[in-house]
Order: sequence, then structure tokens, then C-alpha cells
Amino acid sequence: MKEFLKIALGFALLPLFWCFFASTFIVCHPLIWLADRLGGYTAYRQALLFMNHLVLCSLRLVGSRFVVNGSLSEAIIKKECPIIVVSNHQSMFDIPLIIVLLAKLEPRFISKIELAKGIPGISIALRKMRAALIDRSDRLSALKSIADFATDINRTNGCAVIFPEGTRAKNGVIKPFKLGGLEILLKNMPTAKILPITINGSWRLNRYNLCPLPFGELITLTIGKAIDVDSQNVVNQCLEVEKIIKQMLLTSSA
Repeated sequence: MKEFLKIALGFALLPLFWCFFASTFIVCHPLIWLADRLGGYTAYRQALLFMNHLVLCSLRLVGSRFVVNGSLSEAIIKKECPIIVVSNHQSMFDIPLIIVLLAKLEPRFISKIELAKGIPGISIALRKMRAALIDRSDRLSALKSIADFATDINRTNGCAVIFPEGTRAKNGVIKPFKLGGLEILLKNMPTAKILPITINGSWRLNRYNLCPLPFGELITLTIGKAIDVDSQNVVNQCLEVEKIIKQMLLTSSA
């Protein structure tokens, strides 16, 4: 009965969600462009944050709740070194969640190249943040794009975000990591700190392909302890990070 009510409320609020959600990208696309042109990087970041806050607001219209477990260390907040955020991936809403909740880190993403064109708000945001846009059909080109991305992040003490599963875990069960991209980040960012995080519950928003969004879902973002990169032992460290994230996800599900 509880699930039936969540679905019924989700259907009732669906028109409101879609109107707000679609309007967000239509309005924010020119806003991001203008902010970048007239106010530079700082104005662009504010416009980007505004857009992603609105995305989370659209989810709150259907009762979604967001909880953060853990906190960022002072060294991470001050960006005293490059940062590699490694996360599991459950839904398309993971990205606005990370952009908003880790806003102080100004995260930049590794994304498939198809998202860089034709999507209001999202495409321009990816291009302006200098995301790593990879062509999944061309492995060598994709790896080079990630290497160039890592070099830029390392040079600027920036924050790279990678979802090593490669695709969303639509049932919430974490997929085996594809370690190629993560290995390249670690090799090219020897002074970085790895920040493992987990997102749990966002997969439920996609259970019915957004029609409806079940009412009142809880989405939890858990921040783990930062880890120094071991550039001499990259493969084993990738496997260790995978174990840490799996354990964090189990703990947040308990």
C-alpha cells in the first residue's frame, strides 16, 4: 500500500515536475551563456549552480529528500592539491547532486561526447566547464581525452569526477568498475587526493523511466575519507578504491 501511494502521488505531481524540470533547462541555457560572456568564469559557476539547484528543486516537488553523510576536510575544501572524486552511478540526477553538494570543489566531469550537443543547459555547461568529452566507440581517443583532462586538472588543482562503472546501475546494485579511466587519472595526477563518495537511492527515481517519479524518495550522498594517490601502485589502488566504495554503499543501505 505504501508503494501504491508513492506511485499515485508521483503521478498526481508529474505535470508539475515536468513543467518545472523542462523550464529549468530552457531558461538556464541562455543564462549560462550570458553569464559566461558578460561575467566570466565566476558568473558562469553561479549560473551553473543555479541551474542544478533548480533540478534538485524539481525533485523536491515530488517529495524527494537529500541527506549528506560525512564532511570534507579543510585541505580538500581549500583545494591544496588536485582532487579525484570517485563515485558510483545510479541515475542522471547524480550529477546535479554532486555539483550542488560539492560546490566548493567546482567539480568537472568525464562525460560521453553525445551529451555535448543539442541538450539545453546541459551541453553548454559541459563545454564551459571543460569536461572530458569521450567517444566510447574510440577507446584510444577516449583515453587520450581523459589524459588531457587529468593534466589540466592537475595543473589547476581542480576536481575531476569519474564514475568508473561507466554506466548507471539502474537497480542500485553497483557494477564492476572499468578501471582504464581511473588508472589514467591516477597516473597523471600523482599529487592528488582520491575522494570516494557514494550515492544511494537515486536509482529509485528512474524505476518507471520518470513516469512517474515515486513520491518521497530518500537520496543519500556519503563522503568517504580522502586517500593519497599511490602512483607506483595504480592498479591495486584502483581495486582498493572499488572495494571502499562498495563497502560505503553497503553501509549506507543498512
